[in-house]
Amino acid sequence: MNNTFQFTGLLTPDGILLEANQTALSFGGLQLEDVINRPFWEAYWWTISPQTQEELRQAIARAAQGEFIRYEVDVLGANNRVATIDFSLRPLPDQTGQVVLLIPEGRDITEQQALLRECKKAEERWHLAIAGTNEAIWDWDISTNQTFRSELWFTMLGYEPNEISNNDDQWSLRIHPDDYTRVMAAQEAYLLQQVSDYNVEYRLRCKNGSYRWFRSRAKAIWNQQGNPVRLVGSIGDISKRKQAEEKLRQSEALLATTQQIAHIGSWELNLETKKRCWSMETFRIFGLNPTQSEPTQAEFFQIIHPDDRAWVETQLSQTIAQITPFNVEYRIIRPDGSVRYVESKAEIADDA
Repeated sequence: MNNTFQFTGLLTPDGILLEANQTALSFGGLQLEDVINRPFWEAYWWTISPQTQEELRQAIARAAQGEFIRYEVDVLGANNRVATIDFSLRPLPDQTGQVVLLIPEGRDITEQQALLRECKKAEERWHLAIAGTNEAIWDWDISTNQTFRSELWFTMLGYEPNEISNNDDQWSLRIHPDDYTRVMAAQEAYLLQQVSDYNVEYRLRCKNGSYRWFRSRAKAIWNQQGNPVRLVGSIGDISKRKQAEEKLRQSEALLATTQQIAHIGSWELNLETKKRCWSMETFRIFGLNPTQSEPTQAEFFQIIHPDDRAWVETQLSQTIAQITPFNVEYRIIRPDGSVRYVESKAEIADDA
């Protein structure tokens, strides 16, 4: 009996302890005579609380009627150590079916319970962190091709939780046809460790047939052979951002077209770095290639006609010093040698 369960013994049907193994005695810092021939619920292990003692007393009464009892409970050990045990009472009947003995058994699961609590806390922190980003989570088991998806994943696509099966193909078949090849190539490159991260934007088909833009980020787990076994990540809806980017692109395209028609360019000069930012039409006006970078301060003044160069520089310096509007007409010499008259207007803008 000393080598079977961590804690084991023998009871009469009315709960009198007849035997206890050395493991149980050592745990409580007890001698056999301290507990033998006494009600089991009065033994030191169970004095952690009156509720614990009463629960045990009732469990013994039920076991005496032939019921197998099992539950988790905290018990008291030497030096007031508290341990959680997986405790059971097994009735032992005679040939007539009458219960003649009860076998109390217990396994110390304190470490397992502590680990479970830590895992639960970690999971709660994880869910809180994800909730703060308004992103759904997913976990792809590559060996089984099964994917866990959080409730938000379904909601973002217009589905009820678990309305879609856990098969990973349920994700890939919803990728927009124009994005599919790019997305799968990015995933393969990451899993083959050809790139350091997985961060891809693409469209997914919703339940109503429409497409929305999403950004997915993930980290993989590889085995000792270097093969990927899991890919865990998050996915967030970026449709509004994509719509804003598209509106900006259209606006910029419209501005470029308008400037080209009116033959008016726009420019910006950073007064600290002296770096310029030119529109496409400004490049065309100066006869420069729009695919090249903007001219430096020195290069810009070289484009200005020599007879106007000092005057333009003076006007620009006064505008900066006095914070007044810049409105100057001057000549430029284009790369083909032709001379053009230009009118330049600007105002000082404060980034703050």
